[in-house]
Amino acid sequence: MAEDTVEKQIAAVVKAAKDKVKKKMAGEREREEVPMEIEKEEESGARGAVPNKGNGLDLEKYSWTQTLQEVNVLVPVLVGTKSRFVVCDIKKNHLKVGLKGQPPIIEGELYKPIKVDDCYWSIEDQNTISILLTKHDQMEWWKCLVKGDPEIDTQKVEPENKETIEIWI
Repeated sequence: MAEDTVEKQIAAVVKAAKDKVKKKMAGEREREEVPMEIEKEEESGARGAVPNKGNGLDLEKYSWTQTLQEVNVLVPVLVGTKSRFVVCDIKKNHLKVGLKGQPPIIEGELYKPIKVDDCYWSIEDQNTISILLTKHDQMEWWKCLVKGDPEIDTQKVEPENKETIEIWI
């Protein structure tokens, strides 16, 4: 019975985190919501899934978004999670994220190298681990966060707003 309650709590936290990502990205561009399964192309010509509104992908255990400069990762955790319970090991080519005493939620070789000194993580709203990764090559879209995860079709990535780019120039 307790296991069922924990699973319901986890499902609620995951849904809340996905809703938070959707709300955060809603102002960037409007697009009709379509389930990821429908968004995938036919197997014969598949290049990957259609990116989410943040040019990343919403997966079962986490969501990620990206700009040309950065990758943002949101990992839902149980409400009340404290930073001392979090394991977040960020290396140039590898990422490990989870909670102490439990199997990692994310662990693997990153799609491309990052600038470790320009990366950080925090807990938002006591229920989401938020990770900012700064890309080493800031002129390339990532297909996935870690190698072996589902990939997006980078040809369907929405370019950054021209006005935003002009501000940086």
